[in-house]
Amino acid sequence: MEPRAVFNVISSALVGAALTGLALRWLGGEPPEPPPEPPQPRPRVSDPTVVLHDPLPDRPAAPRGAPNLVLVIGCTLRKDQTSVYGGPAVTTPFLKELSEQGTHFADMVNAAPWTRAASTAILTGHHPISLGMVDPGPARSEQRLPEQVVTLAEHLQAHGWATAGLTTNPNLNAIYGFDQGFDAYRQLEHLWRQRNIKLPGTLAVPWALELLDGLEPGRPVFLQLVLVDAHLPFKAPDPLMEAVADPSVPELVVGYRAVLRRLDDAVAQLAEALEQRGMDRDNTVFVVVNDHGEGLDWPRHHGRSHGRYLAPSAVGGVVVLRGPKVAVGHTVEGLASQIDLLPTLSSLLGIEPPEGPGHDWSAQVRGAQQGTSRGEVYTDTWFRDVDRAAIYTDALACQLEFSEPRPDSGPGFVTGCFDRRLDPLHAEPLVGDPPPGEALMQRLRQWRIERAAEGASVGGGELVEPSAALNQQLEALGYLEGPEPEPGAPDRD
Repeated sequence: MEPRAVFNVISSALVGAALTGLALRWLGGEPPEPPPEPPQPRPRVSDPTVVLHDPLPDRPAAPRGAPNLVLVIGCTLRKDQTSVYGGPAVTTPFLKELSEQGTHFADMVNAAPWTRAASTAILTGHHPISLGMVDPGPARSEQRLPEQVVTLAEHLQAHGWATAGLTTNPNLNAIYGFDQGFDAYRQLEHLWRQRNIKLPGTLAVPWALELLDGLEPGRPVFLQLVLVDAHLPFKAPDPLMEAVADPSVPELVVGYRAVLRRLDDAVAQLAEALEQRGMDRDNTVFVVVNDHGEGLDWPRHHGRSHGRYLAPSAVGGVVVLRGPKVAVGHTVEGLASQIDLLPTLSSLLGIEPPEGPGHDWSAQVRGAQQGTSRGEVYTDTWFRDVDRAAIYTDALACQLEFSEPRPDSGPGFVTGCFDRRLDPLHAEPLVGDPPPGEALMQRLRQWRIERAAEGASVGGGELVEPSAALNQQLEALGYLEGPEPEPGAPDRD
């Protein structure tokens, strides 16, 4: 008998028995029991994303045996709060496990302390200022990535990879050019449930996986996922808050650690789901990076959030890799820049990186060479009302204020140099005659002039007009407000 026929017979018998029992109770004088309430349907979770498809370009076959690449960009991951880099074990246990199964960079410095600028460095291998991807002022944030710039997705697409991306941070929406090179790209269309603002990573992961189902079969895959869990506002379920509770740290830090753990859970969920699809450490390079960190008023002179400050809490780089040819339980020592990620990942996948200023550290990731050879790394920010830059070496970090200080600037950003070994939190600028780091300051000024000229020459920073809905998303995350309150005061950038 067919399964459906068996089901029908059983169902008829059960219904008949139920009706017989009901009739007997009624004839015996007992009123029939009211029918049970029908089960209430679970509320549907409306999908706040939209999938964009480009016509599939012609492309060659990928190199034989080419691995997949999964790149997770965690927005607002503060390096020293992750378990990999000395933070509490409870914040990012999966990321810690990933580092033990692979490699992490000890001293990468991010190119900028806010999302769109830093992501430009990750995905193009160029400093954002070189491409004009700087914030034009306090009211709006409207620069678009120049089309002539080759992104990581475009580079892999041109070499045979099938490409898919999802962003939960509207700073990487297609209007800003970050869909370049993707066969399918999913982005936020409106605010998540309007009040909660952020789309949780645990919901974003299934939608990212759906994109893989629509890719051209037979090709290695590049999946890019941008998660925003760790960005303000710091709201997490009570169990997570209890798991990270610590009376010795400020309440803001506890809330941050809770959302950091939620992001870590989403990354673990993604890795497990990919392994079930056969995308494991033998055939997939799995990479987790941050775009920037967070000040948390901890210490106070680092500011409350991000965008304006260039201390390690804001620009300390998180980079963890696992996969074929990646050394196990390994640390890449020495300075590295966020612009080094694209050439390094390209080489790990077996293809030549595109031209650019970044360094290729794939030999160090494989364990074939010890340490990097960068002498200095630059980071800068043009964000709302500030214009600042910094240069990092192994020993020193020197920072400069290029904009006119506000009358109410108070004790915040200090032009000067700091001893990275003795003063890792940049609490006291070095003093002396001549001032320590004077030569570094001169190089920083020259670097800023040269990079700004590059940005002007490529016509970068094309202005676009975001929709009202997109502006609402950016405003909800704090990107469209005026001057930031001084350290210690509330703000939402």
